[in-house]
Amino acid sequence: MNYRFLISYFLGLILGNLSIFIFSNFEYLGINLFYLFKSGNLINSFYEYFWLGFQFNIFDLFINKLDYTYFIDVFYPAMIGWLFTGLISGTIIKGTKRAMLNALIIVVSILIIWIILAMLSGANLTFLFFTNLYKTIGGILSLLIFLELGTIIGSLLVGKYIE
Repeated sequence: MNYRFLISYFLGLILGNLSIFIFSNFEYLGINLFYLFKSGNLINSFYEYFWLGFQFNIFDLFINKLDYTYFIDVFYPAMIGWLFTGLISGTIIKGTKRAMLNALIIVVSILIIWIILAMLSGANLTFLFFTNLYKTIGGILSLLIFLELGTIIGSLLVGKYIE
């Protein structure tokens, strides 16, 4: 059995949100990574951790907030972080189709984990999906675009998958 898919999947889950903090000097949107997990409640900390992965919104970049500070502080670390995660996952897995499928599974898994943690921590899911639908869908779409783009680039760098 080929373990490249599983290794790439788990590395994408682990590296996904962590890379956002790495490219923002471990402080993204005013939230320090170390302080986030120091608070005591582990479920709320992980919910906030996964929630921060969806905070960049590609619609805001082109419609409302076309300014330098939004791009550098919010959009740039997330964009580079998800591209980096996709690049690493794509180079491990080999093959464009497999890499794109892996990236889609990573995004769906992160969404499921985020929703489960939101329910366990008592977050208002109605606000996240109905009241704030524009921002939530924009964040999910941005994550999907940049992760898929990174996996395509990474898989093209290493070549085709050969059994």
